[in-house]
Amino acid sequence: MKNLLLITIFSFVIISCSKEDENIVTPSNTECQGSGAISYQDSLFYGLNILNLPDSSIVSDTGSYSFSATLDCSANLKIRIQNLSTSPGPGPGPYWGYVLGSADGWMVAPYTSQDSSQTFQSNTNNTSKTLMLNMVFGGTGFGFARIDFYENSTSVTKSKYFYW
Repeated sequence: MKNLLLITIFSFVIISCSKEDENIVTPSNTECQGSGAISYQDSLFYGLNILNLPDSSIVSDTGSYSFSATLDCSANLKIRIQNLSTSPGPGPGPYWGYVLGSADGWMVAPYTSQDSSQTFQSNTNNTSKTLMLNMVFGGTGFGFARIDFYENSTSVTKSKYFYW
């Protein structure tokens, strides 16, 4: 009788534990419900945010700047910077660069000398995230560049210029 009672209880526990609970949320059935929102902070860890500066701003060639945006889980951002500067002669003309290892959330394409541009693509893996990069400017002569923003789009959604 005791064995029959133990077998009955054990069977009941096994059957109840094997039933799936439909109310449990697991990573495999969660989805991003974001709005595609993108925001640009005034400044972050590395200094003023290049992406939030007003059009036609002048940046220093002696400091570092943040290159930052906050994206919700469904947002996608691509930034293309094109160097519109002319080199004054021998030596390195105006350039920008970023500190290796500082690209958090950005996939950085190599500089393209054919059109003097570089592309930065968000890489958030469907999670809300603040993207950061430490950017610097330098070279000889006066720098002039255009930033094209592709906010949740394959077309340019806005552009701005800056000087150094």
